[in-house]
Amino acid sequence: MTDRNAWFVACATAIGAWCAWPFPRAVAIGLMLLVVVTRFPWALGLATVVWASSAGAVALAALHGEPRVGAFEGVATLVNDPIPSAFGIRVDVRIEGRRYEARMSGAVASDVAPHLAGERVFVRGEFQPRPMAAPWLDARHIAGRIAIKEITAWRGAPILYRFANGVRRALGRGAIALPVDQRALYTGLVFGDDRAQTVLLADDFRAGGLGHLLAVSGQNVAFALAAAGPLLRRVSYRIRWPLALGVLVLFVAVTRAEPSVLRAAVMAAIAAGAATHGRSASGVRVLSLAVTGLLCVDPLLIHAVGFQLSVAASLGIIVGSHRVAAALRGPAYVREALGVTI
Repeated sequence: MTDRNAWFVACATAIGAWCAWPFPRAVAIGLMLLVVVTRFPWALGLATVVWASSAGAVALAALHGEPRVGAFEGVATLVNDPIPSAFGIRVDVRIEGRRYEARMSGAVASDVAPHLAGERVFVRGEFQPRPMAAPWLDARHIAGRIAIKEITAWRGAPILYRFANGVRRALGRGAIALPVDQRALYTGLVFGDDRAQTVLLADDFRAGGLGHLLAVSGQNVAFALAAAGPLLRRVSYRIRWPLALGVLVLFVAVTRAEPSVLRAAVMAAIAAGAATHGRSASGVRVLSLAVTGLLCVDPLLIHAVGFQLSVAASLGIIVGSHRVAAALRGPAYVREALGVTI
């Protein structure tokens, strides 16, 4: 498959995920069989359109179906870390296989605040329907809201999240000697925890054109792989790629699988796999495969602004940076840095 064909398939998948037409899954499976037989790129693009559309339609139907209302008492799993709000704490939770935006205040909020994603809690609360026009909730798979009135007990997180939470807490303790603003900046730059960052700090970075540094993405993935580089270079080729995948999975768990992190991690996994097996892959092809794979797994990612901006920025760097650098004058290292920045 050429780079142009790979990008065609990625664009087709994105269109299907955005439109969310309710195609039967059997049609997508039949088209996949056609791809195996014919190996035509247009057939693969058509198959991914149908698959992403069908999966997106099913996901949206589940979110916008009959809302659950009334009292609830049972187990809720924290999907992300609790976020301070004007009226207490907000956190996404998973209850009986569906996600809800939980809100709490007072003593309940104080109890939830120190806990992290993956931990489970016994709660008493009341379900509320989600707002009528709230497309930003689709990318988070939020089916409704729940007001938590009481917490009775806590359970630990699964092994992966337990380890990831331990890493986050250890990194946070390492910055305790810093002033509050610098500590919040450190946690945001290193592992994406921007909950304590002030509005003034974020505005200053945006005004200076450095707002992207407050988000975890490709730069942090590169740092993580560089830190694991000495170990990866000392193992055989057979286990180098699986170890690199393990590092990426842990990184995604620590940084909470933000859309930009998922894009960067999948691109790194594809590039590492190609390098390990002695194959070359251009940036356009790696980005196209990452977009296609992610949207086939989770079509609702197309509605996440972070995912859209991350893909657009990556494409701009891949396609435009060399052309801009070639048009500039001066040493190569200066032109290349300016090309990426511009």
